[in-house]
Amino acid sequence: MPQEIERQQTLDRYELIFLERDQGLDRLVDLMRRQFKVDVATISIMDRTTQYLKASAGEACGTRRRNDAICDQVISSQSALLIDNLACHERFQSFGSVVEGPRFRTYAGAPIRVDGQVIGVVCVKDHRVGALADDALSDLEGFADVAAELLKATQARRSAERLTQFSNDGPIVRMRWHGKPAWPLAGENLALARLLGLKDPTDTARFGFLSFVHPDDRDGLIHVLNSHQKRNADGEGKQEYEYRLLRPDGREVWVHQYTQGFYGSDGRLIVVEGLLVDQTDQKQLAQQVRTALGRLNLVMDAGQLGSWECTLATGELHRSQQWAALVGKSYDHLEPSLLSWKQAIHPLDRAKFERRWRDHIEGRTEVFSAECRVRHEDGHWIWMQSFGRTTDKDAQGRPSRIIGASRDVSKRQKAFFRQSKQGELFDLLNRSQQAFLLEKDVRKACDMLLGPIIELSESQFGFIGEVGRHKDTGNKTLVVKSISDISWNAESARLYGLHESGELVFENLDNLLGLTITSEGVVVANDVASHPLARGVPPGHPVLTRFLGLPIKYGDELLGMIGLANRSEEYEGELLELLAPLPMALGLLLHARRLETQRAEAEQEMQRLATLDHLTGLLNRRAFIADAAAERVQDSRPAYLAIIDLDHFKAINDQHGHGVGDEVLCAFASRLRYGVGEEGLCARIGGEEFAVLFDGASEDEALAMLEALRRDCAENPVDVGTVKVPVSFSAGLCGWTPAREPVKRAFAAADKALYAAKRAGRNLIQVAEPDENDGSGVVAHLRQIS
Repeated sequence: MPQEIERQQTLDRYELIFLERDQGLDRLVDLMRRQFKVDVATISIMDRTTQYLKASAGEACGTRRRNDAICDQVISSQSALLIDNLACHERFQSFGSVVEGPRFRTYAGAPIRVDGQVIGVVCVKDHRVGALADDALSDLEGFADVAAELLKATQARRSAERLTQFSNDGPIVRMRWHGKPAWPLAGENLALARLLGLKDPTDTARFGFLSFVHPDDRDGLIHVLNSHQKRNADGEGKQEYEYRLLRPDGREVWVHQYTQGFYGSDGRLIVVEGLLVDQTDQKQLAQQVRTALGRLNLVMDAGQLGSWECTLATGELHRSQQWAALVGKSYDHLEPSLLSWKQAIHPLDRAKFERRWRDHIEGRTEVFSAECRVRHEDGHWIWMQSFGRTTDKDAQGRPSRIIGASRDVSKRQKAFFRQSKQGELFDLLNRSQQAFLLEKDVRKACDMLLGPIIELSESQFGFIGEVGRHKDTGNKTLVVKSISDISWNAESARLYGLHESGELVFENLDNLLGLTITSEGVVVANDVASHPLARGVPPGHPVLTRFLGLPIKYGDELLGMIGLANRSEEYEGELLELLAPLPMALGLLLHARRLETQRAEAEQEMQRLATLDHLTGLLNRRAFIADAAAERVQDSRPAYLAIIDLDHFKAINDQHGHGVGDEVLCAFASRLRYGVGEEGLCARIGGEEFAVLFDGASEDEALAMLEALRRDCAENPVDVGTVKVPVSFSAGLCGWTPAREPVKRAFAAADKALYAAKRAGRNLIQVAEPDENDGSGVVAHLRQIS
């Protein structure tokens, strides 16, 4: 159940199950006991199966099964509860603490809410009946609020104490991140503050740990932390990573990081624990060696790289034949200008190139270095890595010439890109599974997934649809479950409003968007304008330049589709291969959701059939008694119960056959249902025996309805084809007060009145009246109504 899952997540997040005994909680229960003047006051936490007493006054702390705890009622109902006499309560009257031992009678409990979830109960108990005033619950709820704050504060303090124990003055720093999107640190970290040269250790939390990570290493660290979001199959989930930290004084600190994720019982990540080892001295030495080797390699390997030389004053750029080959151009067609190089760089990378170039010219970096995409002559993009350094300066000491080299690193970048995207896809598949499992609404689950799918595919907008059927023609339709909000005019806003209300359906699939449904295959259109099924777009809608349709299937059954549009680059094979697991996973989840829906509908129908008499459609005996007794057990208002038996029904079966007898029963059931109307609860409780509970009607009103029904049956035979079957009945009526006597006593009294009516000659109604002297409800007198 989602409610239990969210409760367990809150318990795990605050580690409340493992909370040790605390003086603050002990003082609070002692105050509660004295405030309410009761025998026992407790504070407890509950998970799915167990109640944990965290503080108690008047009772020993320990654990018990949740089903054996009175406080379970507060957790289940999520509301405060006051019981004046447990011995009279149907659920708790047989509990051990009520029957034996303390013999508690009064109970009051209020839910403890942490982050909106009911995680525990504050309660008071006493051996006296009615030991608490009616307004005690409001005071108890105030204590529950105090308990919630104490629990959170206690756990926060314990966590901080554990972190402090691991802190030291050496090169190793203990780290602890909460498993949240921004990866916040868990508490202050004195060792980390010393490593960063911070005077105030709270600065690591105030500014966020990631703000101290070198910008070039930040994405890599986030990727490592994100990899802990799902537990590995072997349960280990350990990671290593090297990166730089930037101290406020400008110094770089190299650290080698070891991390491991820790998870709750539901597999959700709670925290990531890690160790940072300071490796600054070793790294600086290694960096010096690499820089020297890099400079040497620029000279030694110039013939294998694409070299270039730029005169800064004029922007003149000369590139080698090898450089021209990298981008598929002939040497003669290369323009000798820095501007032509910049114009060939991908728009998303151009600003980074400019920034790195400017940083080197202005002396902030010793070597110019940049990786960016460059347009190849045949139209695709390659990843180019370029290095360079200033070799000459003018009379004013300003750089005048840069010499460098470039190489194609597309394979490496594509491998990194694919790895990164696969990580995003894995996260998305996990998110889709969680969305479909936790959300009962398919549309809401699709809304959660559409944005990440668009981002993963680098598209501008898209939609997720499920296959439906036209109610008249039976033709396939596309029911839009989620769609990008592109409300460009009144008509498009109206259509998006239909989606918001769950009514946006594409019935005409004779177009590019519907081709995925009609063909049941992948549709790729990288030039929408020239596609034969392109029908244009509504006025004001962004122009469709590229379109990708992915069918969602389970086996050979088409369940829906994902539509994506306007990627900056073409929808090509590598992306399609990357995305392939997504529609397959959604197909499995949609199929599972459909099976679950069908199962729920089948269970509902079975439940309905189990409560009805199969012949007449009225309630059966068991359902009638359950409905009559269960919902009225505390009702002190009188009700009236009638038992009706058709006279000489065996003779009808013997004379006309059981088929006619069944039709007579059905006809009588219809008359009974119509005759008592909404005032009565009707049932067939035996062969030709029926029962009616008049709830809210007086005795005279109940008798009037029964008498009208008796006269109608006596005067109007049942017409069964060519046969008219006369029908009469005898009935017994009795008064019943649910709060004072069980329903079986009322049945016995009405039954006795029924047989008295039969003995008196049938076709009669008799009323059972209790013996007022003994108050037992046993029939003492019969009053005949005819």
